[in-house]
Amino acid sequence: MSVSASRRTFLKTAGVAAAAMALPVSGQEASDAPAPRIVAGPYLQHVTPDAATVIWVTDTPCLSWVDYGPTPELGNRLQNSRHGLVDAYDVIHRIRISGLVPGHPCYYRVTSREIALFEPYRVDFGGQVEDAVRQFAPPLPEAGRTDFIVFNDVHANADTWARLHALAARAPFDFLAVNGDLLDHIQDHGQVTNRFLAPGAGPLDGARPLVFVRGNHEARGQYARRLPDYFDTPGGGYYYAFTRGPVHFLVLDGGEDKLDESNEYFGLVNFKPYLEQEAAWVAEQVKSDAFRQAAFRVVLCHIPLAASNPGDYRAPIIDALNGAGVDLSISGHTHKPAYREPEPGRDYPIVIGGAPDPASATLIRVEADPAVMRMQMTLADGTALESREFSARRA
Repeated sequence: MSVSASRRTFLKTAGVAAAAMALPVSGQEASDAPAPRIVAGPYLQHVTPDAATVIWVTDTPCLSWVDYGPTPELGNRLQNSRHGLVDAYDVIHRIRISGLVPGHPCYYRVTSREIALFEPYRVDFGGQVEDAVRQFAPPLPEAGRTDFIVFNDVHANADTWARLHALAARAPFDFLAVNGDLLDHIQDHGQVTNRFLAPGAGPLDGARPLVFVRGNHEARGQYARRLPDYFDTPGGGYYYAFTRGPVHFLVLDGGEDKLDESNEYFGLVNFKPYLEQEAAWVAEQVKSDAFRQAAFRVVLCHIPLAASNPGDYRAPIIDALNGAGVDLSISGHTHKPAYREPEPGRDYPIVIGGAPDPASATLIRVEADPAVMRMQMTLADGTALESREFSARRA
């Protein structure tokens, strides 16, 4: 397809969404004030065959927008608005691009303009930062394969982030799943941006999605309640489902690793009913056509779904997964790389990634086509630890 034909196809599909959301940018001249900085991102979230969410973080409150199109010339502009108000004076910027053409490149550029003063009858704009033009390709629904990688338990170690990304870059992959405990705790905004998103999502170059799995340490600290502001997932929660190529994924939230009544939580957690609700959701998901018709079914959950402690709140989730035909569950948490075969009470295998320090950190790479799914776990220096192969099966 020629560039001009591709552009016509893109605009025909995207026109309704663009018309609904494209809003004029203020015509005021930017002041001589220093430009704001993008401190994290842009990074991709909730990517589907026809849509994707772009998120980025600035160091000062801004008005933001994204220009996008089927060529580097872009041609469309979006700002986000809710309840009649354009999103403004925030440092976290989130815009969903819809109407994309599966398999065709989408080029985009994010821009943020500082709001130096925001009063009821006066708004002063400051400097402006314009990012580079980036691109990604929405997946084809009928894609014949998918390759993805998994990091876990980085615990804000910058050296570990760098080494794992360098190892991942040796071969192509479709997305990165960060499988929990990327931080030790969350006390403020700066921890999320500087110690997680910048080193974790930055090397993806806004071209491949970041799939976030909450770990128990992401539930700790006064700022943990703000964490959803930085992500966009199907349904908006920490557990959700999606399909890439021949694989259907269940992304699950394992909650905390102790009972709600434990002294460490000071009465500020309530995971038991939350995980019961999640278990009911899982029980419905494993009956869905998307799950049952997939060549492979993969679960991502930070805490291994292998009940071993009395009163384990995750037991109902494990019960819902048993008998469903899960091919592989991928976890972390223990800081001890391992592969666990099915056992009584759990009829699916679990691979568990490594620890925060570079010498013990692991990368799990999974490659799947309609017939075979291959998993390999390596240390950050490339040393192979585990390798398994799974044949496709149907419900």
